[in-house]
Amino acid sequence: MRRSLLLALTLTLATSAASAQNTWHGLHFGESRDDVRAQLTAQNMPSTSSQDGTLQANADYDLLLPGLRYPFPTIVSVHFDDRAALADITLSLDLPGMRRDWAALGSDDALLHFAAEHFTAALSGRYGAPLYSSNSCNIEPKQPSSFCIVSWRGADQTIELENALTPRGPRLLIRYQPLATDL
Repeated sequence: MRRSLLLALTLTLATSAASAQNTWHGLHFGESRDDVRAQLTAQNMPSTSSQDGTLQANADYDLLLPGLRYPFPTIVSVHFDDRAALADITLSLDLPGMRRDWAALGSDDALLHFAAEHFTAALSGRYGAPLYSSNSCNIEPKQPSSFCIVSWRGADQTIELENALTPRGPRLLIRYQPLATDL
């Protein structure tokens, strides 16, 4: 009896470990909020929790890409589902922070375009050619609510680069999401 209980427990742990999908910085989709917070803190990224339960790093994460002199400052946000399990991770370009090192590039639009080009190249280098690119990526955004989305597939996840002109201003983000399982 004890042996079968131990075997069942071992199989359960092995199955849950095998089904956990790795993502950005060694996090796993499905992990608890407390485990994610502890891992971020261990990586020198202490975080605070918002009212909706999202964890956000307290300081910019400097994302250094090969060939660039300065990093891109990003805001790390970690989102959870209704069971408080890791659902996705978003890295948002901190445009005011980017101006510190990249102001010579010019306007906000120029900064975003520069960052989008380098993020696209880096993501393509890591994950291969994009699987999808929205039509709006091929035209100059002229109006608010214009979104360019480029998608890649990684190991058990999708990675999206979203470049958008929104009513609150331009934004650029990278989102890591688990693969859809119910399709």
